[in-house]
Amino acid sequence: MTPRLPSVLAPVALAAAAFVAGWLLPSPSGHAQPGGFDKPVSSGLVRVEDAVPTRGDWGEWRRYVRGQTHGAKDLVVLAVTLKPGHAPHPPHQHVEEEFLILADGAGTWHLDGKDHPARKGDVVYAGPWSMHGIKNTSDAPLTYYMFKWSGKGVEPPADRKKRDDKPAPVVGTWTTEDRHLAMGTLYQPIHTVRLRSSIVTFQQDGDRITGVSLTEKGEGLSGDPAWPDGRTAFRTVTFADGRLVFEFDVREVAHGSGRRMKEPGVVRVEAQLDGDRLVGRWRLFLKDGSEPFRGEWEAVRAKAGTEGKPK
Repeated sequence: MTPRLPSVLAPVALAAAAFVAGWLLPSPSGHAQPGGFDKPVSSGLVRVEDAVPTRGDWGEWRRYVRGQTHGAKDLVVLAVTLKPGHAPHPPHQHVEEEFLILADGAGTWHLDGKDHPARKGDVVYAGPWSMHGIKNTSDAPLTYYMFKWSGKGVEPPADRKKRDDKPAPVVGTWTTEDRHLAMGTLYQPIHTVRLRSSIVTFQQDGDRITGVSLTEKGEGLSGDPAWPDGRTAFRTVTFADGRLVFEFDVREVAHGSGRRMKEPGVVRVEAQLDGDRLVGRWRLFLKDGSEPFRGEWEAVRAKAGTEGKPK
């Protein structure tokens, strides 16, 4: 299903986008460039086929824009389609401002402790630290658009300073293990599991969580020349209600017959916090949204003195 913005909502969406973005920065290419939060967003057009997809049991979102503009930082623009009975995540709060525009379907809004019917054409504004969320409570798909940002040169609300003293439970250093099947064919009689261990560290600056991994070099690792220090910075990290989600870019994925096809990808890790353990799975997505590889992921909080080196 390709999300489309009904004509009745087009003026609202454009107004929200203009309010969020202010003036867009020019680019030699003339196209908007989805990228990291620190990358400028240029004036241009992003087609639905160029939006970066992420899929899960809950449905799909497509990221059209991520970066900073003349007047906004941490800008994200998504089109999200939820399956019946699902939400993208539990109600949550953050320092960024956010507009949610319901393009199609019906469900339930959650705003500051109260639930409201969600109907086609609704627009919700969630200010900094407002608890908000949406769930598809119907028997048909629900599609909405999200604009989220922080203003440059604007002091964060006082609540942020209070929260700086209470870091998220995932902040710190973890020893991780990722596992996936290593085999020539699904039907062979003997299967083996490939296991890799790394160190992952999460830090918090106000409301924002960042993360980086450190992997010790060893036999069988690919891309060594392009990965001299074994470090990978995560482009997004979220943690809410005990659920950790982070993503990082993969420069090149070799797949297909003879591994002749090469294209960039995105790895998404989802895990649940259980005391000093994180247990979940990883999935690798290609640009078309397909998921050719997946596996298990687990982390244990590192003991003092063991933070700097994988097992």
